[in-house]
Amino acid sequence: GGGGGGSGSEPRAYLGEVRWGQKYRHPVGGSWVKTLCAVDVKDYVGAGRSDALPYYDRYDEGVFVGGRFSGSPLHVDQIGWSNVGKNFSGRKLLAVWPHGEATADLFRQHCYRLFTPPLQPAEEAALAAACKVALLTPGDVVLFSGANAHMALSVSASLSLTAYESFVNFHPRSVAAFLESGTERQYRECRARARMVEEVKEEVVEAMLDLKADLDNGRVSDPLLLAHAPPALQALQRDAFIAGRLKEAARLADAAGEHGGENDGGAPEQQQGRPRKAARLQDASPLGQSAQPADPRGERGDRE
Repeated sequence: GGGGGGSGSEPRAYLGEVRWGQKYRHPVGGSWVKTLCAVDVKDYVGAGRSDALPYYDRYDEGVFVGGRFSGSPLHVDQIGWSNVGKNFSGRKLLAVWPHGEATADLFRQHCYRLFTPPLQPAEEAALAAACKVALLTPGDVVLFSGANAHMALSVSASLSLTAYESFVNFHPRSVAAFLESGTERQYRECRARARMVEEVKEEVVEAMLDLKADLDNGRVSDPLLLAHAPPALQALQRDAFIAGRLKEAARLADAAGEHGGENDGGAPEQQQGRPRKAARLQDASPLGQSAQPADPRGERGDRE
């Protein structure tokens, strides 16, 4: 994470993306995680909806800790996902700017700078251009897109402590922001490496295949999922990498069908030649509903 000093002040310590060094089974659902949090927004949303999303990262959930006037400088996340943050203690200012080209010049001028008192005239002007400046207090939950330029600054005398989950939802603008990751449309200073983007897209493809199978087989009854999932699946398929992986999955499924379509004694959850998360969309209720263990994921870039 970033320290203080954007306006010439002395350096201040700020810990970012703090998590356990070794994965363990989460107490809610039993999936592999490194998060410090025992309960997340994901659990209140319920597995039926959170697992249906194209991407939801709780495995690498990061905790950010810092003292007064320390924080995360102006940046965009390397992957254009959405963030949901839980502010457990302390007070923190979060500033978010309009997405994309509208903020390009401002971003180039202040990239990776943290605005701390006393503010310079150019910093005051930059804050005036923000689309939202929010003060997070203990117990607050915040939702914003990491594809937008943003900055977080601890402002309380006590330590601030905030944890973030990341996800890609079904909204067309959310899908579009995610697909800009690693492309020329993403700010060059924060552009994700191609391999990082491909790793996340591989997980998106897995989730898409699972969701499509559930939709095709009538296992989805949630009206919100039925309304918004199909258009999002179509939009994601416009990405060449995702489309290629889906085409390869279809080819493997067809080849498996030509050889009898049997699962060689595998569990009933095995479909289309690949393992599925068992009946994960049948129950959309929160907290305490079963979720199948997920494969461990690599660590991601900064969220805050």
